[in-house]
Amino acid sequence: MPDFTYGPAPVLVEASGDFAIGATGTFRASDGTPAPIYDLNGSPLASITVGPKGAHQAFKADIPDGVLDFGSVELPAVSIEAISAALDAQQAAREASASAAAAAQSLASLPAATTEAQGVVALATTASTKTGTETTTAVTPAALAATLADLPDGGTGGTGGGTQVTVDGTSVATLDIDSTAVTPEDVGIPGPMVIVPPAAVFATPGFATWPGAGYTSFMRFSFVGRRAYRWINLGIGTASGSIQVGVVRLSGPGGTDFEIVKSSGAIPAVAGSMHIDLGAFELTTGDYALFVWANNNIVQLRVAGTGVITDSRLTADWSTASLGGGPVPTTGSLTNGSGWGGYRYVGGLTLEAA
Repeated sequence: MPDFTYGPAPVLVEASGDFAIGATGTFRASDGTPAPIYDLNGSPLASITVGPKGAHQAFKADIPDGVLDFGSVELPAVSIEAISAALDAQQAAREASASAAAAAQSLASLPAATTEAQGVVALATTASTKTGTETTTAVTPAALAATLADLPDGGTGGTGGGTQVTVDGTSVATLDIDSTAVTPEDVGIPGPMVIVPPAAVFATPGFATWPGAGYTSFMRFSFVGRRAYRWINLGIGTASGSIQVGVVRLSGPGGTDFEIVKSSGAIPAVAGSMHIDLGAFELTTGDYALFVWANNNIVQLRVAGTGVITDSRLTADWSTASLGGGPVPTTGSLTNGSGWGGYRYVGGLTLEAA
């Protein structure tokens, strides 16, 4: 570094070339006498502290007042925009934190939601949504979708899902939900007040003697709905011995197996219009038959035979003779008789609601 010179009065001293802060420069007078040492007491320019207002670096000198001119001093570039952006980001972060704290405090002060008022409500888990027992949580779309995905598919004649039911006045399909059959009686379709087997409305015959002891006439019908019944009605001309009336439910191939739903048991035959009380019982959708049995061939009922009945397959001729001639048993099969190709029918035989 070049030496500096000064005179007896304050002078401007100019240095040129590279100059490192922290170095010690020697100043000499015009007569060559060493001047006092100036200790700039600093660091390289790159480490000078840069603040919002500018750059600063302290140095000291133990000489009379003077002015030093170092020529061109360069400082590292400082971006005011970058500093401003950083300050703005810090301020935004502080404001966001304050806003979040205020929101949390406000949420904590809200009441729980009810069916009458808005408020805080917890979200239901998928498991609790499927169980369906919680009443204070909200269902999420994901939980609802998972619950619906577990439902079985529906289809015509299948089980599960939803199968459309069409009621056209003559037939009703069975609805299956989750593999459980929901029949018309479950949806409130009532049965008729009086059930009249189709064969009972053929030309009403006069009274005729019963075909024989143990002979039984079954007259079938189909039932849709649900209803309580109680009375069986029929007319008797000459009374003799015992009769039995009742209702059986049909099953098996061709509906030839039967089981008694309700029966009068063996009761005395009484001339006139008999209104026989079986006690209240319920019928639901299915295939049934009314039956009449007598233990003799003297009693007279409105019984007749015709090939039209045989053709229609609405009745069955049956007998308990092979069973000892007693009343109709609780269960049995019509295949030991004519099946549903019977010849006779009983006119005016009906079943009346309770």
